[in-house]
Amino acid sequence: MAPYEPFLIGDMRFGLEEGVQPWLLPQDAWSTMTNAYLRRGVLCKRGGYVEFDRMVHAVANEAIGALGVAHYAGILANIPIRIGDLSFDDGTLTLTDDGDGTLSGDGSGTINYTTGVYDITFSGITTGAVVADYDYYPGLSIVGIELYSNLSTGESDLMVFDKKRCAQWDPTNEKLEDICTATDTWTGGDYDYFWGCNARNWIHVTNNVDRVKYWDGTGPWTNLLMDIDGDGNNDVDTCKLLFSYKERIVALRTTENSVLYPQRARWCKAEDHTDWTNDEYVDCPVNGWIMTADFIGEDLVVWFENSVWRLKYTGDSSLPFRWEQIDTTNGSYAPYSGCVYGDTMAVVGPTNILETDNLKVYDIDDKIPDAVIGMDLENLEKIYSLQIQELQQIVLSYPEIGETKNTASLCYNYKDKSWSRYGFGFNVYGYYTEGETGLTLDEIEESWDEIEYAWDDSTRQAGYSTTLGGDVSGYVYKINYGGDDDGSAIAFEVKSGRWNPYLKEGKKARFGWVEFLVDRDPDVSMTVTFYAHIDGKEEVVATQTVTFGESGDNADKVWVRADNGAVGDFHRVKLTNDATDETIRLHAMILHMKRAGSLK
Repeated sequence: MAPYEPFLIGDMRFGLEEGVQPWLLPQDAWSTMTNAYLRRGVLCKRGGYVEFDRMVHAVANEAIGALGVAHYAGILANIPIRIGDLSFDDGTLTLTDDGDGTLSGDGSGTINYTTGVYDITFSGITTGAVVADYDYYPGLSIVGIELYSNLSTGESDLMVFDKKRCAQWDPTNEKLEDICTATDTWTGGDYDYFWGCNARNWIHVTNNVDRVKYWDGTGPWTNLLMDIDGDGNNDVDTCKLLFSYKERIVALRTTENSVLYPQRARWCKAEDHTDWTNDEYVDCPVNGWIMTADFIGEDLVVWFENSVWRLKYTGDSSLPFRWEQIDTTNGSYAPYSGCVYGDTMAVVGPTNILETDNLKVYDIDDKIPDAVIGMDLENLEKIYSLQIQELQQIVLSYPEIGETKNTASLCYNYKDKSWSRYGFGFNVYGYYTEGETGLTLDEIEESWDEIEYAWDDSTRQAGYSTTLGGDVSGYVYKINYGGDDDGSAIAFEVKSGRWNPYLKEGKKARFGWVEFLVDRDPDVSMTVTFYAHIDGKEEVVATQTVTFGESGDNADKVWVRADNGAVGDFHRVKLTNDATDETIRLHAMILHMKRAGSLK
């Protein structure tokens, strides 16, 4: 009897392939890749996400009651209330939240954080009107995550926006704090995303609804006076995008005195971002609206609906910028899909995913040709992308057909040009750099057996950029962190193409078994489902669960085996894992097959 022959599949770089039939796939390609990605030739289960914080609004001086009594009871106007932030006072007597539902100080009381019901008794008769100060969770969509570059401290402050207010991250107390002086500041909707621009120790933001505002590190948020005719009145109502470019703030797609200029780039005077009286602008000579933009090198590359241009610096003070054409046939309708990595920029186009190197525009979705068709085309403006630099990935979240919010994501490994799919979709993304100290023993809540990361994992070290995602309910999460999705299992699934090494000989194959080279972890298991193509149809022929090594094995990597034995025209496997805190890293596979009769 002929022996089985080994066929090695390693250094996997191809990724997801949805553009051809499974039997035509390269041996290291996958017809399904869900919650998985390739990294340096290794198939990995994606990391999870964990709650970072919730957006809060501050309430100042909410009226509780008139002076002259000691006891007050009622319901606060806004709920749910953040624990530990509540206080009542009459100007002299004060009660503060102990963090356990009770209040103490000049008297005592209770508070229900969920319902807002309070019952307090001061230690004496009040001599002034009683008011309450507190923070609550409004539950509004997160529509912006930006970093304020503080030139005074040399640090970057995290700013989180919902559609009405902004909160700043307090690294000392590890929580968000409302910096809008307890007042609604913006009027945009749930998907009027913010675009930020740092320049000369200010951060400027626009949501394309309200006036451009800036913050200088101490507050309050202030309307930027964009007076273009020198009469002291503001002339620019809003804009789509803002950039700091050669000592000027450049505003793209402006609305001026209630008139929209969809092809316009307008800029302030050099080195004075408060002076716009130069009335300098240039309109691109093209139909269509400016949709998104970013820098490639020193050029600002601007995507319109049906063309791509660069806004080029000329060095001429009389006209410092001019438009130069890159492409006249491609464009984008997804303003926040643009993402720069290296010397290229990718965006979601009307029918495909595109990339430019500032010289030409080309498709990058040949392996997933129907990806854009699978997005809800009426909600392309909600697509949001971000680079995860440590993994050399772009995560692109989008609304699936029939959805009105981002519900899924594509993952693009721009080093190997490979794709996969993720089962989450956040409203917006951003970064945050952790503080000066790294992970400490006191901060680790898991047991040693539960820890799914290395002690020296770079993503948990001081100064490392953490990826954040904001959802539609006011929560902010750490992305690519831990082994579950905020406590829920991550459903990993990959399915191979069809294999038959004897196809050119016209022979069927008997698939004896497969071996997997994996990172050793006796607490991790994977289900292997074998499929065979028999008599013109594909059917399941075997299922086996493999464990990634024995507890007594000290090797870093181990080979684990799943048995099959079926005969078929083609074979394929599906690998699944639907568990929390189980990290899968698959380095290689060895298929053991032999000839098994004619295909005809």
